[in-house]
Amino acid sequence: MSTKPVRNRITSEHVKYFRLRMKHWQEVLNLRDWRITVARSRHNGSDWNVQVEDDGFSWVDRLAFYKISTHRESYAVTNAWLDKMAFHEVFHLRLHDLKIQVEAYADEEAGLDHPDVISAEHAIINPLLNLIIPSEDPHKEL
Repeated sequence: MSTKPVRNRITSEHVKYFRLRMKHWQEVLNLRDWRITVARSRHNGSDWNVQVEDDGFSWVDRLAFYKISTHRESYAVTNAWLDKMAFHEVFHLRLHDLKIQVEAYADEEAGLDHPDVISAEHAIINPLLNLIIPSEDPHKEL
């Protein structure tokens, strides 16, 4: 029995474009002190699209190493989607200093869990993302 071909495959051209958009947003968001690396994952699953590697992130060294998956199941891979993902990930870096301060305060004073902080972070990123880079489909948001 043959397996179905993977739909919405992320090609090497997509990865190159994503790298360019990461660099673009790094400049726009004034994060020139960060070293950002993007590689294609060998992971065949589709439970994630882009992720920062746990051992490839250093706030002190201003280093972020991202892996982009080989395919995605839910939407077509377009330049608009790649641009949105790049903005989303770079904006996480822009908010990281604030996030560190909030988490320290939350641990000491407010008793907030880290998922609450992550949720608040996405409450800032996603509306800005949709304002700056409009969706190809107005009914879909990232």
